[in-house]
Formats: sequence, structure tokens, C-alpha cells
Amino acid sequence: MEPYALSISEAVKASGGALSRTGLYRAAKLGQLAIRKNAKRSFVLVADLKAFLENMPTTKQLNAA
Repeated sequence: MEPYALSISEAVKASGGALSRTGLYRAAKLGQLAIRKNAKRSFVLVADLKAFLENMPTTKQLNAA
């Protein structure tokens, strides 16, 4: 069974190097990714992480800007 939520460290690993801890928190601050809390523990839903990664700009979009 695939996990429903990932810790911040697990989310960084699951991104395959596309994101760092700082990058995750920056995306959350900008409202691009929801980081959820349970007491002191922070986590990201797998669906939210996938959606965030899928919506990142492609190199074609970056070169057009």
C-alpha cells in the first residue's frame, strides 16, 4: 500500500532530488504546496506533492519566458 502522507524528509527523497527541504518550505510559504501539521510533526500528502511536481514549469516554458 502506498503511503498517504510523507514526512518532510521523505517528501524530499520522493521528489527524486527535484526539491530540497528549503524548497518545500518555500513552496508552502508561497501557497504552492500544502504542508500539514499534527502537533509538532509536519507532513505532505502524496497527492499534493505529485500535483506540485507535475505543475512545475517545463524547460520549454522557462525558455519562452
